[in-house]
Amino acid sequence: MFTEGEFRERVRADELRRRLARTLLGVDPGQRLPTVRDLAAGHGASIGATQGTLAQFEAEGTVSVDRRGRLGSTLVRRSIGQLWQAAEDVPLVLSLPLPLTRRTEGLATGIKALFRQAGVEAYLTFTRGGRHRLMELRQGRCHVAVMSALAARELMGPRESELLELPAGSFVLEHRVYFVDDGVCVEDSDGLRVVIDRDSLDFQRLSELEFEGSSVTFVPASYMEAPLLLSQRKADAVIWDAEEAESRMPAGIHDRALSPRVVDRVGDTNLRAAFVGRSADDSVARTVRASLSPETLIGIQREVLASARLPSY
Repeated sequence: MFTEGEFRERVRADELRRRLARTLLGVDPGQRLPTVRDLAAGHGASIGATQGTLAQFEAEGTVSVDRRGRLGSTLVRRSIGQLWQAAEDVPLVLSLPLPLTRRTEGLATGIKALFRQAGVEAYLTFTRGGRHRLMELRQGRCHVAVMSALAARELMGPRESELLELPAGSFVLEHRVYFVDDGVCVEDSDGLRVVIDRDSLDFQRLSELEFEGSSVTFVPASYMEAPLLLSQRKADAVIWDAEEAESRMPAGIHDRALSPRVVDRVGDTNLRAAFVGRSADDSVARTVRASLSPETLIGIQREVLASARLPSY
């Protein structure tokens, strides 16, 4: 049993350990470390306690430090996984779109593999709709919400920030317009019934832009219901992920590219994967950026797309 004084001392030591781990997550190998005096002052601790905690991290193999006296100390190596565990002591949870395409499976496979390589215990959850994933982030049910850059830029509030953004094609290869008959191809789309999934910022915004200025009726529904609505002639058109639609659209449904004016408006933001976190969670941002190399992540995704690697997440 701890005495009251020993308990308070243990709590202070644990808090100092968490704070120092968060600081070390922000120092890249090769960079100079703040002095022990500065670290102690920044964390409201004694120099002795700060030195002891750093020594403990070194003994555990969490960090390796090169000390050069008056020249200062340089971080030689760090274990992202051990620092994350010391800083937060929980698995890192990411919310992704439903894994309905090989592209999303490749993204999930890459994320899982790179966190495993960094020694970070990471859990992936899958939720339909960027709005729902952002709500999970705001409710504290995940640390990171993965969505398109288009959704991230429109949905993020002052308490969220973009931690990482991947190249075009990392989130979706292409969005296309799917329609029942050739009448949708003409400029005048008045009278059309267009499926719109407001849980997905991408599908909602692209639909609004594509049919802007036309007198259309939006049919609220999950995008997964769109094939049935089109086949039953209860709707005339929908905008959807081309790879997912390829395996789900019924025979006889036509398709075309988004209008050039829509592409001009959104660029390739609908095709890029963005990782969104809470602005105050510095350790999450540092762990994500240190663990997920965009080039390596995209390489793994391409291997899954080429069937050179089995999805594993």
